[in-house]
Amino acid sequence: MNKKQVPGKKKYNIFYKIYRRLRYLKYIKRKRKQVLREFKKQESREAREVKLKEKERLR
Repeated sequence: MNKKQVPGKKKYNIFYKIYRRLRYLKYIKRKRKQVLREFKKQESREAREVKLKEKERLR
């Protein structure tokens, strides 16, 4: 019952599966944070522009 291992094929490991899943979740978390940061930057930029327009209008 000794099967020859195919070269390059990883021996199936449950822990490896869990590890990949965790890495994937961390990746998603990181991406979500990045997107939120970009969104906040955009919002603050827009708010700044609105404030500037208000100042110009008041002058």
